[in-house]
Amino acid sequence: LGKHGNMVVDDIPNVYFDCARLWESWKVIRSAVISSTIINTYGLEAVKGLESTVRPELKWEIAQGESICEKRLTEAQQSAKKWTEILETSVFSRYDAIAMPSAQTWPFPSEWVWPKQISGIKMDTYHRWMEITVPVSLAGLPCVTVPAGFGDNGLPIGIQIAGRRNDDVKILKIAQMYHETTYWPQNSPPKRFIRK
Repeated sequence: LGKHGNMVVDDIPNVYFDCARLWESWKVIRSAVISSTIINTYGLEAVKGLESTVRPELKWEIAQGESICEKRLTEAQQSAKKWTEILETSVFSRYDAIAMPSAQTWPFPSEWVWPKQISGIKMDTYHRWMEITVPVSLAGLPCVTVPAGFGDNGLPIGIQIAGRRNDDVKILKIAQMYHETTYWPQNSPPKRFIRK
């Protein structure tokens, strides 16, 4: 991106926020929204009547959402607001965008519902494997994922580029500049897809 006149830095100033608090806030808000949406759309009795056909992960979300009290939801929303304010004042006051990995693991076999562990660390929920997306999604930031390369197994990995709220067009332009600079799909196809 530097070729396009942009200043690129390897890391941003330390922005401290308890990662466990971020995760908990995201999880509480997500479960509350999913649970209330499903119950308001179909009715609690209808959802309970579909017990045998509903995936365990959705059952878990609904149960979690039903158990969340107003105080806990308010605390989660306040944490999300505080995190967003920190990003606005400490990061986006100095930078147009941030970039970070888009996943904590390489693509996993399609027969898995979700990875049970990553690098020896057990995943305590079905969505813990995508925790790296929480800092961006909890703050409601515009984000685009672009290719970053391929592993030894030939499977792709990406990076997420995010910016301040309402800067969607700027983030799309940065992603396009990144594409024009790297041409990852054209220049670095996985070995197993290279024609001989």
